[in-house]
Amino acid sequence: VIHVARNPTDVAVSYFRFSKHAFIFETVPDFHIFLERFLAGKVLASSWFDHIRGWYAYRVDYNIFFLTYEEMKK
Repeated sequence: VIHVARNPTDVAVSYFRFSKHAFIFETVPDFHIFLERFLAGKVLASSWFDHIRGWYAYRVDYNIFFLTYEEMKK
């Protein structure tokens, strides 16, 4: 399994911008409020940190190769 993770700052900014156009997301007009919710895991997709931690905990069991988006681009 190859797990490609993106920088959490990029994820938050991208998520914020996308949420303005997707009807399934709650619209938050201020990025600072959105960022607080994102860091607390109180967004639709839950916590980015819990997601990464969950996959990383099983990296040996399932032979998971971790790669960041930035590393992949290099």
